[in-house]
Amino acid sequence: MLSEKQEKIVGLESKIEQANENAETLRKIIEDLEMKLQEKETELLKANTVANNVANRNVIGSIFKDPYKAVVNEHWEDDKEVKECGGCHNKFSFINRKHHCRVCGKIFCANCVNNTVKLSIANQTLSTNGVPAKVCNNCFKDTIGKFK
Repeated sequence: MLSEKQEKIVGLESKIEQANENAETLRKIIEDLEMKLQEKETELLKANTVANNVANRNVIGSIFKDPYKAVVNEHWEDDKEVKECGGCHNKFSFINRKHHCRVCGKIFCANCVNNTVKLSIANQTLSTNGVPAKVCNNCFKDTIGKFK
């Protein structure tokens, strides 16, 4: 009778060992699947970012044609109302053209809006991955402080 019980114990220990091996194999499979899922989520995020950027370019303007037209604001000053530069106060003419600051929306001459910062197309905020945008001297000074 003792021998019979010992055989059962050995058989059960063997089954437990096999179950532990199966559990370890399943853990490895789960880890692998989780890594693949994370990679797919990253790919999806990148694809959504590209899709959003394309959609934003279609609405806002093409950065391939003119990166400065990629960022527009509804709060821009009206071209028709402004007759002189908001910085140096020189009058605008055929040669001295009007340029909007992409941050504050005010109108300046080329000399007073010759700084660039990178702005996000989607929400027009500072972004290291954004598109180059023309900004006035005051906005440029303000944005430099945000990167320090």
